Amino acid sequence: MVYFCMRIEEALYKQLSTATLTTSLGSTNIYPMVIPQGSTLPAVVYQEVSQTWIHAMQKDPGLRHSRYQISSFATSFSEIKVVSDKVRQVLQDFSSNLGGSVNVQRIFFENSVDFQDIDPETKEVCYHTVQDYTFWITT
Repeated sequence: MVYFCMRIEEALYKQLSTATLTTSLGSTNIYPMVIPQGSTLPAVVYQEVSQTWIHAMQKDPGLRHSRYQISSFATSFSEIKVVSDKVRQVLQDFSSNLGGSVNVQRIFFENSVDFQDIDPETKEVCYHTVQDYTFWITT
């Protein structure tokens, strides 16, 4: 089970690191869970928030839906809008077999929320957009 979870994370990174998004970021600043200290912005962070398996009486169909949260970070509001729009374009309505046992039936965009973070010590401003997606995956 853990191996499969790692595979979907690898597939998600592969999809997020496509040329369109990478060009917007100016690099591949795409990380699981947190941005490493000392990294530059803009950056994108992804994490699985929940996972639900679909069950049947006789035989489980090997279908699950997972909610992923994709957070984009930038130093200006206009930049965060460009990055978060590119993330949505890369993921929304995507479907494909991304290799191995990862078969994404469809990715649905659910919602988006904007934040402004201020570092209390440096007073630097960081803009932050959180997007939720539902992934339908078969194994």
